[in-house]
Amino acid sequence: DTAALTDSLQKALTLPRGEAASLAAALQMAATLPRSEAVSLTESVLKGLALPRGDQAALSDALQKSLGLPRSDAATLSAALLLGLPQSDAATLAASLLLGLPKQDTTTLAAQVLLGAPKGDAASLADASELTALGTTLAAGWSSLSIPLKPASGKNKVFATSGMGTSAQDGLMDPTKVTVAYKFDAASQSWKQVVQVVTDPNTQTSNTVSPLEAIVVRSTTSHPVRLAVSQAISEPPTRDLSGGWNLVGMALPPETATLPANQALASLYNVPTGEIPSFTQVVAPPFDGQAVVWAWNNANIPSLRRWRGYWVFMNQADSLAGFSMTPAW
Repeated sequence: DTAALTDSLQKALTLPRGEAASLAAALQMAATLPRSEAVSLTESVLKGLALPRGDQAALSDALQKSLGLPRSDAATLSAALLLGLPQSDAATLAASLLLGLPKQDTTTLAAQVLLGAPKGDAASLADASELTALGTTLAAGWSSLSIPLKPASGKNKVFATSGMGTSAQDGLMDPTKVTVAYKFDAASQSWKQVVQVVTDPNTQTSNTVSPLEAIVVRSTTSHPVRLAVSQAISEPPTRDLSGGWNLVGMALPPETATLPANQALASLYNVPTGEIPSFTQVVAPPFDGQAVVWAWNNANIPSLRRWRGYWVFMNQADSLAGFSMTPAW
């Protein structure tokens, strides 16, 4: 019941109605979509509570102060409040989040799932127990987007055309949440709009996406992205890159949320020691909030994230190899 959850959040957290409704929607989506990324839930909770992402003790202090709860009960009661579950039922909490975690006390479970502790990496925690789908969230405005694994057969569309909000959804996202999406054509060094029916191949491109590709999306509101993962056996993907700029994604296995750039682009280093590899630099789109501006010989190596896109400048054509394969579980 979204309205009831919104009422509870608004009253308990003293949030404006609009913020409470947004947080309620985010929590319900994260708690019901198969294989939703736990980091999305974590960030939604922390943003809604205006709390820091820190160690468990520091976050317990913040929860205690924010909610006016005894320290020992803060994690337990906040999990029950935010998810609308019995405060002592860890099994129900785990089942609701579809993480398949072992039964344990609610405080520990809430800390692991909601607070990202003690593991620290909420994305890895989610991925360890995902079954057939992965998910992320796009914010309103411009975002880059890529997929880390091979999609299930018939479910490789950018914009879903059927089964919206169910396991039969045949694409990544709801087209009503997006004003426009583009791919960058490296061969012509030009943008092409993603459309369901291509009528002008010079300015438009197909409504599909594959691992190692990336697209740019302009969203009207924050919304979920859902990838149905192939259960067929497959090898890690490869993609031919052209000279000049290429917009690429990271094809990483479920347990790997990020990878250092020199490792992520390892297949482009197929040159004798001391010579320049096939690429010269990597840049993250500014609207993704990633501070990645890196030249291949800079010792300060950044990490590249799955689900996002990166500009890679190639001084010659070469093949980029990914790291993920299916079935992943």
